[in-house]
Amino acid sequence: MYSWTHIEQIVFTKPAHVDVSIAADEIPDPTQNGYMRSLGDYQGQEADYEKPFTNGKRIHLRKYKGVYKAHWDFFSPLLSPIQHLRYDSPEWYVFSTTMGFSALGASFTEDKAKGALIGGAIGFVFGLLSLPNDS
Repeated sequence: MYSWTHIEQIVFTKPAHVDVSIAADEIPDPTQNGYMRSLGDYQGQEADYEKPFTNGKRIHLRKYKGVYKAHWDFFSPLLSPIQHLRYDSPEWYVFSTTMGFSALGASFTEDKAKGALIGGAIGFVFGLLSLPNDS
């Protein structure tokens, strides 16, 4: 039987977002070891868990039938949601800036469709230009 501390050490030796697979019957229940239920992009998993660390990083755990897949993220969405989107889910970050600016554009113009289109274009460019350099 493995310990979560041992698994965490292995996960942090990998680059961010690179999964490590662990057989579910070789590890204790993650909720008894500091992990809490969370949400994530659906990739066929039965459940998501996360454990934030004091340095701001987190381990994201996905449970599939008979196996867990774990990777680390630069930021926990619980502690730093915008930074998590920028560094760990850049596609959702750009989508969010596009939609946010689109809504702003529509709300500040008489021609709502034109305002939404211009705002969305500005939001898309803003989102792309405000991503970290290594994204």
